[in-house]
Amino acid sequence: FYGRLAPYGSWIWLQGQYVWVPKNVGPYWRPYTVGRWVFTDRYGWMWVSDEPFGWATYHYGRWGFSNRVGWFWVPGSRWAPAWVAWRSSNDYLAWAPLPPTPDEGLSININVGTVPDYYWQAVPNRDFLAPDLQRRIVRDRDRYRPILRDTQSIGNVTVVNNTVVNNVVNVTYIEEKTKKKVVVYKVEKTKDEDKGKGKGTKIK
Repeated sequence: FYGRLAPYGSWIWLQGQYVWVPKNVGPYWRPYTVGRWVFTDRYGWMWVSDEPFGWATYHYGRWGFSNRVGWFWVPGSRWAPAWVAWRSSNDYLAWAPLPPTPDEGLSININVGTVPDYYWQAVPNRDFLAPDLQRRIVRDRDRYRPILRDTQSIGNVTVVNNTVVNNVVNVTYIEEKTKKKVVVYKVEKTKDEDKGKGKGTKIK
């Protein structure tokens, strides 16, 4: 990861380890906001990033936040379609990056209740499949807080047969709310991250 991510951010020593901090992102930027969600046959909901570093930072490792450096990424060795937790209400869906943990082997069992409020981003559920999802995220704090308060935790990524899956958001629910058919993508391994927006994966 080190050399390939260096053009897009800085490696710094933080909290006893080297972490990566993205550059050229705005003050209101958050992980898992520049891209879209697609549904895959084996792994459930996968984050397809529009950012050049997304092949690594949304499929391996975790994101944390520090008042000193802002958002930072802690590398990990296990691939996932997205390392996130989910919340929902009648009208909104929200997701958040799962914070780093000292032991990656136990990290999937994290209590969703420990995810800070400011990690979450919410969109009207009718817009969940929008290709311009970034524009649909609720940014206004006065709107965001009551929206998040009305949502309930529905879970996070899990391990099934030693495979990390992200399927707590029901496909039927999404189709009902968006009035669209969910397209099911197949994920394949590849050595070229540009092909599939994810190192080791290609969607088709």
